[in-house]
Amino acid sequence: MLIYTNSADQLDMPVLAGFKDKSAIEKREHRTRGGLVTYPTGSYQAYSVPVIFLNSKEATYVNSWWAGQDAVTVVFSEFGIAEITAKIVNTNPPINEKVKPYDGLYKGVIELRTF
Repeated sequence: MLIYTNSADQLDMPVLAGFKDKSAIEKREHRTRGGLVTYPTGSYQAYSVPVIFLNSKEATYVNSWWAGQDAVTVVFSEFGIAEITAKIVNTNPPINEKVKPYDGLYKGVIELRTF
């Protein structure tokens, strides 16, 4: 997986086996006299991407993109998914755990969602 905000800060990270495609269609429902009416209002692509063995520089980049709500460009060459633009939507910093016994390496799960 290649992830970046501009060409100067590209990160190439291996994707672990827990990769999940969480794409969905947003729907609205309204109750009327005739019954329940459901209609689509939009759709989005969402992915859950577990990563491991990131050094502190890479972890800092990903966490700063999350904190700044920066739009990132992602290429999943492993899965044949073309270039997408998304935001990191984790509720907590995505890279937040050290890999034992390596004190200088980190892991986490990056939650991505297109807009």
